[in-house]
Amino acid sequence: MQPIHDFLNEHAQEHLQLLLTLAQIPAPSGQEEKRAEFCKNWLEQQGAEGVYIDEVLNVIYPVGVTADNPLVVFAAHSDVVFPDTDP
Repeated sequence: MQPIHDFLNEHAQEHLQLLLTLAQIPAPSGQEEKRAEFCKNWLEQQGAEGVYIDEVLNVIYPVGVTADNPLVVFAAHSDVVFPDTDP
């Protein structure tokens, strides 16, 4: 656990900036395209391959998925429940 804590402490400012950037992208329900595209691009910039956006604007990154390897899903809503058309 200590290596994880060390990494989080060393990158705390980077994480905060990423969260602030993501939160400033308007994403009212049904209009999450910009936020999904940001997430896809960010993952690709980190070296992720095979990232795509599905028909309901989920960002999918199939890491190590094979017929023999079970699928693990981390899911979160990217929209907001109020009309935030401003950053």
